[in-house]
Amino acid sequence: MKILAACLTLILISQTSSGLAQGGQREKSYRSQATAGYGVPGHHYGFGAPVAGQIHHSSTYEEGVMRGQAAMIQAQAQYNLLNSLAMLNMAQYQRMQYEHQQLVAANKAAMRQAYLERRDAKLAAQREWARNRVPQVAQR
Repeated sequence: MKILAACLTLILISQTSSGLAQGGQREKSYRSQATAGYGVPGHHYGFGAPVAGQIHHSSTYEEGVMRGQAAMIQAQAQYNLLNSLAMLNMAQYQRMQYEHQQLVAANKAAMRQAYLERRDAKLAAQREWARNRVPQVAQR
């Protein structure tokens, strides 16, 4: 999930920075000092340390708009990813539940078959014993 979010933000940054460069604005020198991650500058700018990995405030209106758009796109991507993971988990749960129901049905059928075989064997033994029994004649 973090990798997907990082890739999306890097794509957004590359698109916005190329758009700014084509718009005639000059690239600032501190951009070359920044690390590869979005919102993690090499040095602190603004009012002190970064807040939650971001610079404390946007320097321009356009930057604020772009950050907002990036945050909305990232949130939508995370929502889609979490929904797809939830759907995969649900499908796996349903598959496992179906397999469990099949196993229970097979076990019940096997138990019933074993019971019927034992009952038939017991009844056959009782019938055989009754046929082979010789009546006792009373002797005096």
